[in-house]
Amino acid sequence: MDMPDSHDEQRCIFCKIGSIAKSDQKIAFKQSTDKGYIFCDVTVLMDTCNHCGLKTWDHNAEAMIAEAVRVQYEKLA
Repeated sequence: MDMPDSHDEQRCIFCKIGSIAKSDQKIAFKQSTDKGYIFCDVTVLMDTCNHCGLKTWDHNAEAMIAEAVRVQYEKLA
């Protein structure tokens, strides 16, 4: 009888071949606002496929990005 793996690998939703690895990754971006451009960098937990390279993030990462935008927006004159 085969023993199940203690941890099931998550497969990529795009290529269906690769495995997903979670890692903290720094992203830098600029955002257009009604006060002009703001520049942000934030580190978020990303899922990355080891086969096709697809990168995704969850709602927590999205909230961190939105907060970074809000903070930088409030600094504009």
